[in-house]
Amino acid sequence: MNYAQFFKLKEYPFNLTPDLRFYFRSQSQRRALSYLSFGLSKGEGFVVITGEIGAGKTVFIDYFLNSLPKTSAVTASISSTQFEADDFLRMVTSAFGLRLDNADKATLFRNLEAYLLDVHRRGLRAILIIDEAQGMPHSALEELRMLSNIYQQGRPLLQVFLWIATMR
Repeated sequence: MNYAQFFKLKEYPFNLTPDLRFYFRSQSQRRALSYLSFGLSKGEGFVVITGEIGAGKTVFIDYFLNSLPKTSAVTASISSTQFEADDFLRMVTSAFGLRLDNADKATLFRNLEAYLLDVHRRGLRAILIIDEAQGMPHSALEELRMLSNIYQQGRPLLQVFLWIATMR
């Protein structure tokens, strides 16, 4: 008899793939959610969430995204960060649904800027979530910094949430 049969579980709750149905908000995750909510309310630049490997950051991202009102934000997620600057910019535009195959860097940037302005005009906030941000190369971090310089009326048009895995 395995543990699922013993506890009369209909499904295995401990899979390698994160499953939001089995999400449990721990005290530290409730605190992280309040930090995210505060950062979201301010609409400013960068919010950083750190946690040990295996702490549930990825499923927390899913929980956070599902809890956002769809009428207030447009979100994009990047879960692989091993890209240099040009490819990283391409990943960001793709994550927001912009298809710009074979475009040069200036065109990518201009189209992303126009998209962010449109999102702002519609009264929405653009949020970029980067999972495993600790793996970003310096050139991609610099590209991200440049994206954070896109402003309208003194407010950044892109808010970035970085998820960073830490070691004990």
